[in-house]
Amino acid sequence: MNGTFIRGGPRLPGRLPEDVPTACDLVLRAAFDQSRRGWHACYRCTIDDPQWVTKDRHGVTPDRAPMNLAEILRAAGYHIARAPGLEWQEELVEAFTTALLEGGNDEAALMAEVIEIAREKTTDDLHVRWVMRDALDRASLRRSRDSEMFRMYLA
Repeated sequence: MNGTFIRGGPRLPGRLPEDVPTACDLVLRAAFDQSRRGWHACYRCTIDDPQWVTKDRHGVTPDRAPMNLAEILRAAGYHIARAPGLEWQEELVEAFTTALLEGGNDEAALMAEVIEIAREKTTDDLHVRWVMRDALDRASLRRSRDSEMFRMYLA
């Protein structure tokens, strides 16, 4: 190279790590995050880190977002269909998310109730975990969005 600093991004030659993301709506960086339940990883998306190329033209991805592209895209308004035969998950995910966001609920009791309802629909634990993860991630994204909007208007 010619000594020019290139921020981290896709592993591509030359200036492509900075040039390719300009054509994208969403550029995220995977990172370790011990504080996340279950999957100890997150997507980083911030303009505050000059070392990495990241962006979100939809404005729904906080700096430490859940590693769940389907929920990020749903938050941005895209229709992401459920797998065939699992369409029932969407209603349950939304109900659980709403209950989580209302607060004052016993989260463990809510989770147990959602697991019981999901097990009436499927015997596959993966499908049950998928509901739980999507609801927790959707709630996280909505909390973040709401707090970002609040902060933006206070500035």
